Amino acid sequence: MIRTLPLLLLCSVLSHFSIAQTAPKRELRGAWIATYANIDWPNRTQTPAQQRAAFLSIVDHHKATGITSLFIQVRSQCDALYPSAIDPWSADLTGTQGVGPSTPWDPMQFMIEECHKRGIEFHAWINPYRAVANSNNLASFAASHVAKQHPDWLLSQGTLRVLTLVYHRCVIILQA
Repeated sequence: MIRTLPLLLLCSVLSHFSIAQTAPKRELRGAWIATYANIDWPNRTQTPAQQRAAFLSIVDHHKATGITSLFIQVRSQCDALYPSAIDPWSADLTGTQGVGPSTPWDPMQFMIEECHKRGIEFHAWINPYRAVANSNNLASFAASHVAKQHPDWLLSQGTLRVLTLVYHRCVIILQA
């Protein structure tokens, strides 16, 4: 009996560690792709075809390194990398805010489809309150941009302009 007790204890401990080391069925390994100021993608000087090819290169790289989810910035300054009735096209895509791609395409739809083809989850990353990262650039913003349409909806911190929560909630309620 005394000999079997250590053996039972050892088996119990080893089985616990083997269970603890079992790989999960699903694991999130993510990466962020920043579009603001063309940090990661897209290059605003490229054609839509070149931008698509560059994105494919990025997503293929992440697939090869085992990434399972991409968090891609699609709205950085109350502008959009997708067709929107609310926000103007992002200058990060074309170089000029409010001007769509020269060859019409929906970058977000393209990114979703290409991620899913590779078994990668797509997560749209938005900055809901940052309206203007640097107010010195406000003159180049589209006339339809919220900072030009409703400057009273903004709070200032240095050159940063953010939507106030109260006004932003009103916009959401009115658009519903």
